Amino acid sequence: MKLFSYYSTIFLILFGFSHLASSQQYRDFSNTSGKVIKAAIVSATDTDVTLQMENGRTITGGISFFSKKDQAYIRTWLKENPPKLEYEFDIVATKSREDRKKSTEGNTIVTYETWLYKLKIENRTKPVQELSGLNLEYNIVMSPKARATNVSSRSEKGLASSGRYRIKKGKMSLPAIKYLERKEFSTSTFPLNKSELAPGWYYTDGSRDERDDDLEGVWIKITHGGEVVLDKKIGSQSMDNISWSAP
Repeated sequence: MKLFSYYSTIFLILFGFSHLASSQQYRDFSNTSGKVIKAAIVSATDTDVTLQMENGRTITGGISFFSKKDQAYIRTWLKENPPKLEYEFDIVATKSREDRKKSTEGNTIVTYETWLYKLKIENRTKPVQELSGLNLEYNIVMSPKARATNVSSRSEKGLASSGRYRIKKGKMSLPAIKYLERKEFSTSTFPLNKSELAPGWYYTDGSRDERDDDLEGVWIKITHGGEVVLDKKIGSQSMDNISWSAP
């Protein structure tokens, strides 16, 4: 039984390699100089193609170096055999204040500020190619702490609640991004408020005179073809306590 098992395994391995080689579609490829080689496509991107010759040797070159007929054949093959992408993005999120107004509400001075995030996204996905059809969703997370009479009615419109946190959610379709290209996008605005007692006033319970809303961070998701290809939280440890709120 052991002898049979050993030879059976060898047969299956050899059969597998033979089947793989025979499944390759070998054909003549010619470059712009007229040189012809017989090979089969192993892999391809928008710019390059890897060919395997009948002796097993592989070569990689730019698609533009082949004849027009072969370029069309390679691009058709690529559409029928899209490469498995290894998604990778570098994201930098920077907050930017857009507006600031002060208001006196009773014995409290309230500063209403409007902010947004500027997101710089770099495409590092391999194989090297331009990515199109990307969609971005985000949750911006805040902890409301400012003491103000009109906070709820004036600044929390459009915010979702998650326990003691407030969430500004949004989404956008991204334009095509080339490999190693960095593009910048802006989120919608969100409120961050500050409050302090007017001069001559204080809290009898010893509370601080100044109370500021905290910006905990931003949670970003990028999808491609309906698949989540990036899921990243940027900010404080409090972000770990947040549940995703779909835009």
